[in-house]
Amino acid sequence: MGLEIEAKMRLLDRPRLESSLVESGGRRSLVIDETNRYFDTPELALYKNGEGLRVRTEQYADSNDSVSVITHKGPRLSAELKMRHEVQVQVTNCNHAVQLLGGLGYQQHLMFEKRRHRWCLEDCLVEIDSLPQLGDFVEIEGPSESRVYDVRRQLVLDDRPFIQESYASLVAAYLKSHKGVLDSLVFDSQP
Repeated sequence: MGLEIEAKMRLLDRPRLESSLVESGGRRSLVIDETNRYFDTPELALYKNGEGLRVRTEQYADSNDSVSVITHKGPRLSAELKMRHEVQVQVTNCNHAVQLLGGLGYQQHLMFEKRRHRWCLEDCLVEIDSLPQLGDFVEIEGPSESRVYDVRRQLVLDDRPFIQESYASLVAAYLKSHKGVLDSLVFDSQP
């Protein structure tokens, strides 16, 4: 079980961030189109406990390759940065993973797409994420809190407030505010 340590912030000036990444020695790694499906019991037991169960499919822009992963995220630990235990298992067939979770009594409660531009900066990942209707965000994930804070300062993002909510929570709130109009958040959807 790994420990996810990350800072998430709203991104207001993407060209400035990309320039800072290049100047700091960062290298662009991948462009990924994601489909994220979140599952829970009918009573929302995982959500009520602060946990998440996701099936994510990643389609890589520079190839026809894709990867599907089942992820369980534990409750958030008490910290300024987002920290939680997570377990990931790569699967060969997304539809089979969805069927498996359904067979275990889990239901899909949320679906959204995300476009991710992954950068590597030393021992940290810097993810520039775009979500339909919600805009752009940046996540810095690293091996320790101090490294995440260092990279945040290095990229001149230390004036940006942290966003504690997960993308799933942000999407769920958006969908709730548009009840009856949308049941998922995809790039061709309109409010």
